[in-house]
Amino acid sequence: MKIKKIKTLIYKFWKHLFFVSTDYLYEYTGISNYLNKVADVRIVSYDNVNDAKSFQSDNYIEAFKKHLTNGVRGYYAYINGICCHRSWVFTNQMAINSYKSLPLKENQVYIGWCETAENTRGKGIYPQVLSTIVRDYADKEIFIVANSKNIASQKGIEKVGFKIKGICKVIVIFGIKAIKLYNSEKGGGSILELLDLGELKCA
Repeated sequence: MKIKKIKTLIYKFWKHLFFVSTDYLYEYTGISNYLNKVADVRIVSYDNVNDAKSFQSDNYIEAFKKHLTNGVRGYYAYINGICCHRSWVFTNQMAINSYKSLPLKENQVYIGWCETAENTRGKGIYPQVLSTIVRDYADKEIFIVANSKNIASQKGIEKVGFKIKGICKVIVIFGIKAIKLYNSEKGGGSILELLDLGELKCA
C-alpha cells in the first residue's frame, strides 16, 4: 500500500512538470441498440452509497456522498449482489480532464466518474450502465469523455451510440499549460462553437 501511495505521489509530481494527454469528447447520437443485460443497475442513494466499498476506497465513498448532497445522480451496477461499477451524471459542468472543465446548459448532461471493478471488466457492464443513463436522459444532450489511450472505455462508449464530437489536447511543460479544444467535424474549428458552450478559458 505504501509503495502504491509513493508511486501516486511521484506521478502527481511529474504530472505538474511534464504531461501530455489527448481526450475525446463524445456526444450521444440518440441511437442505441445495446440490449445486453449482465448486471443489476440501481440509482445511488444514501442507503446504498456504501455498497461501492466492495471496490472503492473510503475517500471515494465520501466523494460520492458529496455528489449526492450536491444533487448529482449516481448509478451503481451489481453482479450477484455485489457492487462492481459506478457512473455519475452531472448537470452543471463536464470535466474533460483534470486541467479543463466546461459549463453545461440546462439541456445538457455529462457522464463522468465512471469505473468498473477490475475483476468484472470485459463483461459489458459499462455499456449497460451507459445505456440505462441515456434512456433516463432521453430529452437531454449527453456527453462523456474518454482518454485516447483508454481503448476499452472508448469501445464501451461507442457501443451505446456515442460519437466523437471534439478533442482536447493538453501539454504541460515545467508547470506551463497549453490547452486546445477543437471539434472533430470536417473543417475543424472550436469545439465550443460546435457544442454552444461559450468562450474558452484555460484552467
